[in-house]
Amino acid sequence: LWLERDLLLQCLACSPSRDCAFVPSCSEAESAAATATTRAKATARAAATITTAITITATATSNSNSNNSINSNSNSHSKQQQQQQQQQATTTATTTATAVTTTTTAMPDCSSAARDVESPAVPQCLPAPRWSNSKVPPQCWGMSVAQFSEFLCSCRETHIWAAAKESKGYVNLYDIDAGLVKLWTRNTGSGVALRMNPQKPLPAELMVSHCWGEDLDQCEEALLDFCGRHALPLTRAVWFCAFAQYQPGDEPGDVGPTIAEQLQLDPFGSVIKSTKSGSGMVVVHTSCAKVYDR
Repeated sequence: LWLERDLLLQCLACSPSRDCAFVPSCSEAESAAATATTRAKATARAAATITTAITITATATSNSNSNNSINSNSNSHSKQQQQQQQQQATTTATTTATAVTTTTTAMPDCSSAARDVESPAVPQCLPAPRWSNSKVPPQCWGMSVAQFSEFLCSCRETHIWAAAKESKGYVNLYDIDAGLVKLWTRNTGSGVALRMNPQKPLPAELMVSHCWGEDLDQCEEALLDFCGRHALPLTRAVWFCAFAQYQPGDEPGDVGPTIAEQLQLDPFGSVIKSTKSGSGMVVVHTSCAKVYDR
């Protein structure tokens, strides 16, 4: 546009001639008239061209400013949206963290309950120890038939018994030795039988020969049946090795006595001899284990 304006103004400044590219050949009069007319048209055209150029430039500038304004507004709006999104994200994260903290804080402490499940409380049938297997002779590590049943009843009330029962359908001495027998007598030096007779150790009258893999329910049933068939009272004192001996003595740091120290006392030989004048010995057979395979 500016180039066209310069050419037009240059044309107005020169004298028209036949060689002029902008004016056709003519006479001098015609040339003067044509020159005047051409100048007027050229001036008007140049003015119009300049006005158009200025208008276009102004419009372009206006559009550019408008676009810049729109872009600026768009950028500003975008920044506001980003800020709002960041604030929402921060609020959500804070709320989530608070919820997690609240949930964690509100959760009950089950550690004590878990310990109770893992470590059943000592039953009432086992009072505080008074005697020690290292001080009392083996033939006096007896317990009555009624006490035998009472102790098994306490074992049945624990989750350890229930778990073994559910696992294989029956419970043997291996199942309750570590989790119940040793747990309830640990660091006392006193086996189950001595714990159940704090007033006076009970001399054995009946030696029970059995195996650790037996079904304890069947063992109890067989023992009760034997007493019934032989008219023996439930107060009859039996010697049942798992409950007569002190079981946790071999554990590190335990007060003892150890199993080896108790075997040095020849408990089985001395008990068999002592029960000769009593009810002697009974061998218990169950369907889960063969006593002579022990």
